[in-house]
Amino acid sequence: MKRKADEDTKLLLKKTRRLATVDEEFLPQFGHAMLHRKFLVLDGPSRLGKALFTYSLCEDVSQTLETNCSRCREPNLKGFDPATYRCILFDEAKAAMVVEHKGLFQGRNTWVDMATSGTNCYSYKVWTHGTMLVVTSNKWQTELEALPKADADWLVQNSVYVHVQTPLYEE
Repeated sequence: MKRKADEDTKLLLKKTRRLATVDEEFLPQFGHAMLHRKFLVLDGPSRLGKALFTYSLCEDVSQTLETNCSRCREPNLKGFDPATYRCILFDEAKAAMVVEHKGLFQGRNTWVDMATSGTNCYSYKVWTHGTMLVVTSNKWQTELEALPKADADWLVQNSVYVHVQTPLYEE
């Protein structure tokens, strides 16, 4: 049913614009081997097509896994399969959450433990090496300014930032 809905709604999607920063700084990272990659941050007001743009990074919308991070301390990636998904959209991820999961957001060639606890009875591992990681937000810069300098510096050095002011789709 999901695949059918993807096919049906694909026809309704608007064509997205190209972004030089994404084409020149973000996407080229995936054309060759790297120890770790930068993640993409699309920051701007609601309804400008940040999620739609993220889905356009892959040939097929079904290759993007979207996880709602608006109220979570840790993204839910239990459904992530690197053989299926080429991109993960962390919708409304907080800057502080990203800092807490540096290994995940660097996309290193290693397994990353998720949902860890004292007993680790619900923990699981993910491997995101070579996967495009995209954060969408409408208050990233404000959150960045509120963080300790070392954390804010890490985020700046390990991300490709795009301030979205106009729709990312063609009218």
